[in-house]
Amino acid sequence: MRKVTLCLAIFILCIVSPKVQGQAPMDFLIHQYNITIIVDCMDEALVRMGTMPGFELSSRIYVVDGWGQAVRQVSNRDLSNALALLKEQGDVVRSESQATNVFSRWAGLTAEFQVRNREYERLMELLYDAVTMDQFNQIETRLQRVIAGQERIQGQLNNLELNMGNAQIVINLIQYKEEIYLSPEDDPEINNPSRLRRIVNAFTTSADGTFAAVRAVLIFLTYISLPMILLIIVWLVGFRIYKRTKMSKNQGHVTIVKEGESDEKN
Repeated sequence: MRKVTLCLAIFILCIVSPKVQGQAPMDFLIHQYNITIIVDCMDEALVRMGTMPGFELSSRIYVVDGWGQAVRQVSNRDLSNALALLKEQGDVVRSESQATNVFSRWAGLTAEFQVRNREYERLMELLYDAVTMDQFNQIETRLQRVIAGQERIQGQLNNLELNMGNAQIVINLIQYKEEIYLSPEDDPEINNPSRLRRIVNAFTTSADGTFAAVRAVLIFLTYISLPMILLIIVWLVGFRIYKRTKMSKNQGHVTIVKEGESDEKN
């Protein structure tokens, strides 16, 4: 099994080696970047992006709202220059990157495509040498499958080679909005209020004054009523104690008088 695998790897390398010799290792890398930048002016940022290397795949910019997104494809050889120009746009608040080496996939597709080409050439030779109709139909059916496989592999190779050796940069632009704080002297609404504003201020002032007066009355009543309630409670308790004491004294006096009268009679 190891010998078969080794032979297959050597066969693939022999097929793709002429193409690999003219390419550098970085040509088989696909980079993906996602960068968010806060810029001072959206219009100036768009002008600077036009001077960057590479080309735009898509863009969606909202200048009035102050944000946008663009997808740019740049060669790996110009990647460092492109990233340096992006950092000069403004403050980079987010940066994500990912790199994928597609050499094995590209080599496998290239080897498979070469095998399909050789099979196609051999089938064309057999098709010319076919004698009977059955042979012709069998070779033609197989030839159609080989051609379909060639088209599929060629499409995958084209898509892979389009992105191979390049970097896709997703650029998110956000325009910085400076918050303006106005002092009471600089606020025109305060210095020269409108009629509606004056009416609202009058109602607000009146409501504030009424609330303050009610609050003062409640506080006064609270401070006055609590001692008065305590005094009333103490007075009622003392009065009931005094009344009970007086009643007990009167009952004792009546008892003494009755005992004196009974003694005189005897």
